[in-house]
Amino acid sequence: MSYCPDCGCKMYNGICTNCHEDLIIFDECLEYDIPMSDEFLDSVNDCRQRQQEYAKRPDVKRAMGVDER
Repeated sequence: MSYCPDCGCKMYNGICTNCHEDLIIFDECLEYDIPMSDEFLDSVNDCRQRQQEYAKRPDVKRAMGVDER
Protein backbone atom coordinates (compact mmCIF):
# COMPACT_ATOMS: atom_id res chain seq x y z
CA MET A 1 0.00 0.00 0.00
CA SER A 2 1.24 3.47 -0.78
CA TYR A 3 0.59 6.84 0.78
CA CYS A 4 0.40 10.31 -0.75
CA PRO A 5 3.58 12.33 -0.23
CA ASP A 6 1.48 15.52 -0.03
CA CYS A 7 -1.16 14.64 2.55
CA GLY A 8 -0.37 11.12 3.81
CA CYS A 9 -3.66 9.54 2.72
CA LYS A 10 -3.80 6.19 0.95
CA MET A 11 -3.18 6.04 -2.80
CA TYR A 12 -4.70 3.52 -5.17
CA ASN A 13 -3.17 3.27 -8.65
CA GLY A 14 -1.66 6.74 -8.32
CA ILE A 15 -4.90 8.35 -7.13
CA CYS A 16 -4.87 9.87 -3.65
CA THR A 17 -8.16 9.39 -1.80
CA ASN A 18 -7.90 12.97 -0.51
CA CYS A 19 -6.15 15.03 -3.18
CA HIS A 20 -8.07 13.40 -6.05
CA GLU A 21 -11.37 12.78 -4.29
CA ASP A 22 -13.42 13.90 -7.31
CA LEU A 23 -12.02 10.99 -9.37
CA ILE A 24 -13.08 8.48 -6.73
CA ILE A 25 -16.57 10.00 -6.48
CA PHE A 26 -16.79 10.00 -10.30
CA ASP A 27 -16.00 6.26 -10.42
CA GLU A 28 -18.67 5.57 -7.79
CA CYS A 29 -21.23 7.63 -9.72
CA LEU A 30 -20.46 5.68 -12.89
CA GLU A 31 -20.69 2.34 -11.09
CA TYR A 32 -24.11 3.12 -9.58
CA ASP A 33 -25.45 5.15 -12.53
CA ILE A 34 -25.79 8.34 -10.48
CA PRO A 35 -26.38 11.53 -12.51
CA MET A 36 -23.64 14.16 -12.39
CA SER A 37 -23.83 17.90 -12.97
CA ASP A 38 -21.82 19.66 -15.66
CA GLU A 39 -19.98 21.57 -12.93
CA PHE A 40 -18.93 18.32 -11.28
CA LEU A 41 -17.77 16.87 -14.61
CA ASP A 42 -15.67 20.01 -15.19
CA SER A 43 -14.18 19.53 -11.73
CA VAL A 44 -13.42 15.89 -12.56
CA ASN A 45 -11.62 16.92 -15.74
CA ASP A 46 -9.52 19.44 -13.81
CA CYS A 47 -8.77 16.83 -11.14
CA ARG A 48 -7.79 14.26 -13.79
CA GLN A 49 -5.28 16.72 -15.28
CA ARG A 50 -3.83 17.43 -11.82
CA GLN A 51 -3.60 13.71 -11.11
CA GLN A 52 -1.76 13.04 -14.38
CA GLU A 53 0.85 15.66 -13.48
CA TYR A 54 0.98 14.33 -9.91
CA ALA A 55 1.71 10.78 -11.14
CA LYS A 56 4.78 12.06 -13.05
CA ARG A 57 6.49 13.39 -9.91
CA PRO A 58 9.51 11.39 -8.67
CA ASP A 59 8.30 11.40 -5.04
CA VAL A 60 4.91 10.01 -6.07
CA LYS A 61 6.55 7.32 -8.22
CA ARG A 62 8.69 6.30 -5.23
CA ALA A 63 5.61 6.14 -3.01
CA MET A 64 3.88 3.94 -5.60
CA GLY A 65 6.95 1.71 -5.89
CA VAL A 66 7.49 2.54 -9.56
CA ASP A 67 11.06 2.18 -10.80
CA GLU A 68 12.22 5.36 -12.59
CA ARG A 69 14.77 3.73 -14.87
